[in-house]
Amino acid sequence: MNVHTMLFLKCILSPVRCSVPYSIFSKYSLFSTSNLSNVTEEKEDYRQRQQNAMAEFLLNECGLSESQVSGLCSRRAKMFETKSTHRAQQAVQFFRDSGFTENQVRKILFMHPPVLNLEVDTQLKPKIEFMKELGFTGSNLRHFLSLRPRLVSIKLEQTLSPKIPALISLFGSKLNLCKALMSYPEILECKVENLKPKIDILKLSGIQDELFLDVMKLRPKLIFSNSEEVLKLKIEYVRNWGVLKGSKAFVAALFAVDSSGLDNFENKIKHMAKLGLLENEIIHIVKRAPRTFANSIDKTEKNMDFLKHTAGFKPNIVVSYPCLLYYSIENRMRPRHKVIEFLRETEPSRLSTDLAPMYILSEQNFALKFLMGNPEATKLFEKYKVKSDDIVN
Repeated sequence: MNVHTMLFLKCILSPVRCSVPYSIFSKYSLFSTSNLSNVTEEKEDYRQRQQNAMAEFLLNECGLSESQVSGLCSRRAKMFETKSTHRAQQAVQFFRDSGFTENQVRKILFMHPPVLNLEVDTQLKPKIEFMKELGFTGSNLRHFLSLRPRLVSIKLEQTLSPKIPALISLFGSKLNLCKALMSYPEILECKVENLKPKIDILKLSGIQDELFLDVMKLRPKLIFSNSEEVLKLKIEYVRNWGVLKGSKAFVAALFAVDSSGLDNFENKIKHMAKLGLLENEIIHIVKRAPRTFANSIDKTEKNMDFLKHTAGFKPNIVVSYPCLLYYSIENRMRPRHKVIEFLRETEPSRLSTDLAPMYILSEQNFALKFLMGNPEATKLFEKYKVKSDDIVN
């Protein structure tokens, strides 16, 4: 071994920076710039091999697409520098053994890749047991975690467990808490101590006891996501419309305002005026059926167009029957309209002068009253009835 080689090895192995000039090594081919470049390339190749191991695992073993893996590599580059996929394999197998479907596993990995670095026995299993003790079981548990997988990374003893007693007290029971978590999982990430001022605001507005529990169960986002100032504004807005304080209608109106947002809700009010409704009629609808305003403007316009131009009603029919604005056209109103047209020609005596109630009857009562014993009407009804997720009985 020549002196220059010895000096170079001493330089790279010594904990103290070597002061040997780089020019000494550059004279010799062994330590030329090109060879040093090769060393860098080898390190890069090794790093790429590490990345490829994780990428191949996600592609071949987990079923993620190339675009998904590419996206993860961009967002979580360090995750792909692991020397082994052993822990990741254990995590994935744990979810499979716990009954998660392949699609749910892929969702978890893509939405929250840090789960691949969690220990099964000390981090994943305790979280699953915690959720089971809270009341989640079977498919509900799997569905919940596949939609909010980041919750498995929250520290159990320091963050989750201490707040559960206060949350159960707030929601009235574990069951109510579980139902609320299904619609708004962010509850587990909140600071419970910050909720008291907003709870007081709701109770001062007349929302107490059973009504308060309804709010917590049906729309926990109202109290968890709004600031105190915004919550006050929304309550005041509903109060100004004359909705009875402390009533179920008041809560329903508050839900509608909260889901739409103040500006959007106001736009919906203005749009109803454009559709031919007077101000006092709109106020009546707000008081009687505030959920109508949870519709999109497009939905309201399409329903009103059907009622006016197909069913032949005047615009103010929705004052007496506001539910007509949120019923499904294709799965409810159009099939019934076809039956009305058929009966008008064949059995007009079966029809009353007020046809609106025919659209409001439940499916069962409508069939008993107008379809039973009339195969032609039944055939017509089924012809126009289509599958839809927004049917309201």
